[in-house]
Amino acid sequence: ERGLLRTPCESPIVAVALSRPERALEIWHGLMDQGLYVNLIAPPASPGNYLLLRCSLSAAHTDADVAGITHAFHWLADNFGDSVFHL
Repeated sequence: ERGLLRTPCESPIVAVALSRPERALEIWHGLMDQGLYVNLIAPPASPGNYLLLRCSLSAAHTDADVAGITHAFHWLADNFGDSVFHL
């Protein structure tokens, strides 16, 4: 919906690519402050030279959890839109 560059397949694991690696820790901490824990993946563990925010969902997540995750990624797009890759 917000046009963030993410993994293209339907999967319980969603990765969003960061375009400004120097802001990666600030973004990661900001998502933590929003109540969302994501993994920050950096080269050589990530493909290419991308830094990725990796979020994993499971059947244990409630509708409220998914709404919170969606809210956190909307916050990311609204506040750090210049630091993430867009489609």
